[in-house]
Amino acid sequence: MSGYSLMTVNMNGHTNAQERRKLLSEIIRREGKKSSLVFCQELPGRFERDVVPDNYDFVRTAGKHAAVMWSKQHFHSKKVDAGFKTKISDTLPHTMNIIGDDILSEIPARTAVVMLTAIKESCNFLAVSWHGPHSGWTLKRKQKALKGLILFLYEVCRRIEDVSLIIIGGDFNLNTLAENGLEELKVDFQPYGLSDRATERWKDRKNYIPYKDNFAITTTSTSEDFPFGAMKLWAVEPLSAFVYVKEEGSEKGKDILDHDPIVGFLQLGKTPSTANSNNNDDGDDDDNDDDDEDEDNDDDDDDDDDDDCDSHIDNDNNQGA
Repeated sequence: MSGYSLMTVNMNGHTNAQERRKLLSEIIRREGKKSSLVFCQELPGRFERDVVPDNYDFVRTAGKHAAVMWSKQHFHSKKVDAGFKTKISDTLPHTMNIIGDDILSEIPARTAVVMLTAIKESCNFLAVSWHGPHSGWTLKRKQKALKGLILFLYEVCRRIEDVSLIIIGGDFNLNTLAENGLEELKVDFQPYGLSDRATERWKDRKNYIPYKDNFAITTTSTSEDFPFGAMKLWAVEPLSAFVYVKEEGSEKGKDILDHDPIVGFLQLGKTPSTANSNNNDDGDDDDNDDDDEDEDNDDDDDDDDDDDCDSHIDNDNNQGA
């Protein structure tokens, strides 16, 4: 088995977008630990120009909710359409009574997804960035949205040839280790130790949600050794030292990012055998919107008023090496 460095990071913060872009560029490219696969949420303006490293490619939502970027040195990519251009309830009619059309309809705008193939292992998997709903959503509705996401991704796997593994990096906006609501499904969230900053916030803020930023792995395979067979995550931890800078005359640093980036290490083996149906990888391209400004400074609770996202992912830049 070989391994790849991962990161999931909500890119929002109280400082200006230029300061955040500079920090994000530094931590993604950090010396000796450059992330091969990055799951992004709440994208800043000029994301492609100032954040995405050279020789990386990416897919993103039409709005700022989510993106996945990957090293073209390590991964080939393939477009994923498989229902993003259609109403989500049409893709998952059997879940309508359980989850509800109003919740399912939120999923495409909050989800960036691409099929990647690890060049060395020839292992196929879906890489998914998820920005879970927050403002005005009860825990129960958040859990239903997450369950709808997982069921939708299973359906995507069934429509694509030779892919059964899924890795999600996201800001789930719920406690992924204690209240994810996925007891019936085979989804593995990664435990990690909170940073000092996150621990203080959990202690001091009544509504603070710990472990909302995390990785999850799941599969449509019936293999009994999941999740420790073809896909394994380990060494998951926060990068809290990178999210603030010391201010002159102050003992406390200035927070640049609201969330701690979470990093980990992904090992891949042989792709499990699958029983998928038709291959559907042709979709229309959309232009990656490279806004000049994105002063999305809100409080620790995420900004979820991005209601004008298209109901599909933006795949203009997802042709792998």
